[in-house]
Amino acid sequence: MSAFSKFQDFDDSLYSFLFQPVDEVEERIKVLTSSFSDHTFGFHIRRTDHAVSIAESPTQLFIDKAKECIDTYSDCRLFLATDDESEKEEFRRLFGERLITSSDAASRNSIDGIRGGVAEMWSLSKAQQIYGSSRSTFSILASKIGAIPLTVLKL
Repeated sequence: MSAFSKFQDFDDSLYSFLFQPVDEVEERIKVLTSSFSDHTFGFHIRRTDHAVSIAESPTQLFIDKAKECIDTYSDCRLFLATDDESEKEEFRRLFGERLITSSDAASRNSIDGIRGGVAEMWSLSKAQQIYGSSRSTFSILASKIGAIPLTVLKL
């Protein structure tokens, strides 16, 4: 799962069959998804050490798409998965009550941080649609797990 490669074509439902979160992670997923609406859109903004993703998928593309979703659906909610605290703060400032994101630190340098990242990926997979980052395995896997559409926001 850490470096997604598709070896052959098969139904995406196989991913959620093969990979199941442990109970602790499942509880985190339930908390994160408890306030999803019928129109919850997932956003994955990959940052930290991924220079290509940062360059090809700037934050403004995600902000513009989030505003478009809000303009389209009155009950729109935005789920944000990211490895960057400043991205969370920017989205909180702009989208307030519409935003759903983990209150845990975005760090992936500990077991707890990695579990938080897995919970975010599974939560992202439960959105209506994912708007993801360029060349991000995380965005692709969330889409495959949930068998939902992925649109990579890229310059």
